[in-house]
Amino acid sequence: MLTTYWCVPCAADAGAYQAVIDAFADAQGGARFEPHISLGSLSAFDPNIDDVLCALRELTVQPARLGRSSVFTQSLYVDLAAHPQLDQARACLAAREGFCSTRKFAPHISLCYGPPVKEEALTPALQALLAQSVRIDRVQAVAISLPVETHAQVAAWSPVATFQI
Repeated sequence: MLTTYWCVPCAADAGAYQAVIDAFADAQGGARFEPHISLGSLSAFDPNIDDVLCALRELTVQPARLGRSSVFTQSLYVDLAAHPQLDQARACLAAREGFCSTRKFAPHISLCYGPPVKEEALTPALQALLAQSVRIDRVQAVAISLPVETHAQVAAWSPVATFQI
C-alpha cells in the first residue's frame, strides 16, 4: 500500500470535472473518483508536507487539450499546461525517502478510467472543461495499491488526510 498525494481543485472548479467523471463511471458501471492531479507516491504517509503546500499556494492551472492513452487511469484526460509550481511541488515530494512513481510527471486530470462509453453525449461538457482554468486549494493523501488496473482497485482507494493550501 502506498500513499499518493493529489492536488485537488477547489469545489467551484471541481464540479464540472466531477460531473464528467461520474457520467463516464456510470456509463461503464465503473468506480467514481475525485478529480485530481497526481503528484506522486510515498511508501509511507508523511504528514509534514509544508514545502509541497507552499509550492502550490494560489495555483491555477490551464487545460491544454484532451488526451487519450491505453493506460487504464489515463484513458481520457485533460492535459494541463506546464506550470513551475507543479514542478516544484513534485520535486519536493520526489526528494523524500520512499518516493515512487510509475511514470514521468505529466500533469493531467483524468476523466475516465478504462475506455470511455457514450463519449459523444459529453462532447459539450468536455469542451467546456478545456475553456476553464482550475484553481487548486488542497492536497489529499490517499492510500492506494499500484498498479491501478481495475475499477475494484479504484473503489478501494482510501483517503488518509486532506491538507488545505
